[in-house]
Amino acid sequence: AAGRVGPGAVGRALGLPVAATLPDERALARAADEGDPPGRSGRGRWARAVRRLLDALEVERVA
Repeated sequence: AAGRVGPGAVGRALGLPVAATLPDERALARAADEGDPPGRSGRGRWARAVRRLLDALEVERVA
């Protein structure tokens, strides 16, 4: 899409490998408009992708 930068370009610009890409999710924009932080509900494609990334990075979750 016009105006978008791909993950490869971001990785090259930062000199780092891209660990993951996160899916677009319309509900995130709606939640942001309402002042809710991303992933607050813990549901949806974005929240699942973030959980998989954190698991892969072995990041301990805080309750």
